[in-house]
Amino acid sequence: MYINFDFCYQYKINDIKVEITIDYNLSCTSHEEADTKIVRHIHFDSTIWIRCSDTDVLIIMLRNMDSFVQIYMKIGVGNTI
Repeated sequence: MYINFDFCYQYKINDIKVEITIDYNLSCTSHEEADTKIVRHIHFDSTIWIRCSDTDVLIIMLRNMDSFVQIYMKIGVGNTI
């Protein structure tokens, strides 16, 4: 699992311990908005699932769709996502 805040933190389970590392290749220190960080991460993987209620993400994904192999997006409002 990746969480991107100031850097991109990768959480992995190794045996029974959780390892936390910083992935500097995926860290987006120049991007402030989560919407653009999502697109940055997608370029590094082939199949992506995005779950959000933000239409900005959908528009950004449509603009960059020629870069993706497979992408799935589940959109809803509140608890209906």
